[in-house]
Amino acid sequence: MNRFLAGLCVASAAVAIAAASAQQSSADELIERARRALGGDVLATIKTLSMRASMSLEFGGTIPATNRTVDVSFVSPDKYLRVSRYLPNWPVELELTYYDGFDGADPIRELVPSIPQFSVFTDGPRPSESVQAYRARVLFAQQDDFVQRMLPLFMVLPGRFGLTFIAAGKQAYEGGIAEVIVVSRLGGRRWQLLLDEKSGLPVRLSWQGPPLAHKETMSVAKRPERGGAVVPTNPPPIVFPVEAPPDAPYVNWVMTIRDYRRTDGLNWPRRFVTNVNDRRYEDLRVATYRINPPIDVRVFER
Repeated sequence: MNRFLAGLCVASAAVAIAAASAQQSSADELIERARRALGGDVLATIKTLSMRASMSLEFGGTIPATNRTVDVSFVSPDKYLRVSRYLPNWPVELELTYYDGFDGADPIRELVPSIPQFSVFTDGPRPSESVQAYRARVLFAQQDDFVQRMLPLFMVLPGRFGLTFIAAGKQAYEGGIAEVIVVSRLGGRRWQLLLDEKSGLPVRLSWQGPPLAHKETMSVAKRPERGGAVVPTNPPPIVFPVEAPPDAPYVNWVMTIRDYRRTDGLNWPRRFVTNVNDRRYEDLRVATYRINPPIDVRVFER
């Protein structure tokens, strides 16, 4: 009897290993098909990438949407910088520039106002958290952002992010039927990537993550009017995205990927719309991609 049970366990383990191997093989085939649809051999030639886009952020409630310009620089395998500029509708000329990304093992997260005296909200180490632990946490988060924004373009990412890919069947989406790949990061986030069954192209990326959090600044400014009179004015609030509390329950994030266009041998999307718990948060529209442009690596030294 014991021999029978032992043999049954061995057989079950063999079936499980075979199933996992089949899933991995299927995932590899889907990834290869997606890469052919995105650009094929051209993808392997990309060593540097720059991107220019416009972005609208919606925080909900009575807070007006904010519009930003976005510039992305990437040098393979591990230099990534996302610069977004925001011009609040204020009576004085004020520009807020956000720097996010990483330079190898060094995280980049900085907010710079064009007026040095202007106070901004910034995150820092949590209570009892060391600076080293804080930097490691920020680096991990910035790498997650890189994965989310570059996976739909390349499918296979350079660098060491500890990603695994498992085929997970098919599911319906608003455009038809999609193949599903579950992408997991060692010690971190798990994403569900949908590839259109007909074209093989990425159409949706979803994950669970911290909820949106922000702080607002209200101010009373003075504005000169015609005739020399100076009157007070109440400019709209400026919204600063911040980290959610560490104990905040996770919410559903869904990024739809669309508007594919062929340029320079690549078939890349031009629009990424991200919803948080079914409410629109980010609408990113890419104006241009530049393949293998010269990039001065000093831009990553923040």
